[in-house]
Amino acid sequence: MIPQIKPEDFGITQAEADGHRRRHLTSMIATLTKDIDALIVRAKEHRANGLQDWALEIFIENRIEPLIKDRQKHQSQLDWLNDDGSSLFGQIDPYVIKRCKSVPVHSLGLPGLQSITPSGGGRYRAICPFHNDTHPSLVLYPEDRGYHCFVCSQGGDNIDLVMRLLDTSFPGAIRYLMNYI
Repeated sequence: MIPQIKPEDFGITQAEADGHRRRHLTSMIATLTKDIDALIVRAKEHRANGLQDWALEIFIENRIEPLIKDRQKHQSQLDWLNDDGSSLFGQIDPYVIKRCKSVPVHSLGLPGLQSITPSGGGRYRAICPFHNDTHPSLVLYPEDRGYHCFVCSQGGDNIDLVMRLLDTSFPGAIRYLMNYI
């Protein structure tokens, strides 16, 4: 049997360990966001220079979307931590969280999500509620259970989207999504 490693084994409390984890995840998310923004600028430059749409799609799928998925993974881990650094682990059943993440938010009629249309590959596009958007720039990824705006770079998983649109906490978003499980 593998021994369980605890923060106390290293002379720190669980709250301190969670605080370190929060700072690390926040730093990783910021770095990934910066990288995504830089690649979006490159994609826009490629489009302005006449790159074909199919080649632009390949660029987005191979260069930008993997970073978006990494950022969503780190955001999901950060969602486990409360604002004061204490862990939510044990308070909300991980199975419930997994089920809530699987809810297809594109079909919920969430306030703020307008003009949702299929965009191919199982994805959906919508008018982004996080900036003054006139053309659908928010992409919903039902298969990966996440979203990303290619203009303002907002992104995360389904739970994060519900938290932002309903201006609620992580547990509040879980309670809302549990109605659709």
